[in-house]
Amino acid sequence: LEYNAHASGLDALWAGLPLLTLAGRNMARRCGASFLRTLGVPELLARTPADYVTVGTALSTRPATLAGLRARVEALRHTAPLFDTERWVRELQVMLLLMWQVEASKSARATGIGRMHIAVSGYSGWKVGRAHNSL
Repeated sequence: LEYNAHASGLDALWAGLPLLTLAGRNMARRCGASFLRTLGVPELLARTPADYVTVGTALSTRPATLAGLRARVEALRHTAPLFDTERWVRELQVMLLLMWQVEASKSARATGIGRMHIAVSGYSGWKVGRAHNSL
């Protein structure tokens, strides 16, 4: 797979449709996996091409399981962080403020800290991480 999901994957999930995907090695190949984990349905993420076929076949032959996943995806779109734009904006604002504070801090420059890495920990209960040296 050269590319998976992105906008079309988000559209499908927002519509309540389960999305089966296989993660690759680079960012363009991992977006669908990130969406599924953040939405809370990691069972739709295949680990290998064979797993992709196995899961897809199982879902196509078990309508009740597929209907249950669809109901979960539809319900989760209203509560999971994946579509929580207000939360994302708040965390982006915090991160931008931290970056500005680090850049503006003369004491950081005086100590020779150099480049800083600002971490905002995972989507589940985001908390502002500490800035730390990335040299």
